[in-house]
Amino acid sequence: MALALFLHTVFFKPLTLGLFYEKIFWESVLNDPEYLTSLGVLNGFGGYQKKLTDISVERQKQDMENAKKNLEILLSYGKGDLSGQELLSFEILEWFLRLKVSGEKFLFHDYPANQLFGVQSQLPTFLATQHPIKSSQDVENYIARLELVPKKIDQLIEGILYRDKKGILPPDFILDRLISEVESFIEVPTKENILYTSFGEKIGKIDSISSDFRNRSLTRVLRSIESGVYPAYSRLLNLF
Repeated sequence: MALALFLHTVFFKPLTLGLFYEKIFWESVLNDPEYLTSLGVLNGFGGYQKKLTDISVERQKQDMENAKKNLEILLSYGKGDLSGQELLSFEILEWFLRLKVSGEKFLFHDYPANQLFGVQSQLPTFLATQHPIKSSQDVENYIARLELVPKKIDQLIEGILYRDKKGILPPDFILDRLISEVESFIEVPTKENILYTSFGEKIGKIDSISSDFRNRSLTRVLRSIESGVYPAYSRLLNLF
């Protein structure tokens, strides 16, 4: 019975508004493994700690379609019988979904690479400061994520080129800052890169792993930065 209710909630219109609210929440966070990590939930389930958040053009389009679908489902419940907190919750979600849907024509009118909070800087910061490294599994997850950095940077490049075709270009002062930032990132010797130094500091505090595992892991991280991360950031730099 519980399984049937779960499947119905996931794949069809949930039986109650409460279940619908939960569905929207979990859809949102499960599509954003980096956010899940920042929340510190489900760390041991689903393999999310090995993944990075998809920022591809297709994913962003799908998110918009999901918002449209969820707004349609929400309105189908109606709010005539609601009052108090239930009505407030309904209207807040309705406002949020309408706002998102109304912005569809501006979906790609942003600069995903920018000097303040761009993907190119947030990604290394996330890995260095938010990804937990307290066990051998955390170490494996970190390396798995590190190996996905080139894919995510390529998604960033895809998004920049997609916007470029629409005439959405950042101003020169942003480009100048980006060039300087990316150059500084890839010019740093690998063993001085934040992705290596932060990892080395954290893994050094894990008493439950052997020195051999620690050394092999450091070597894997070093190679991943040299053969994957730096070339990906070089591809990004070549766009500007």
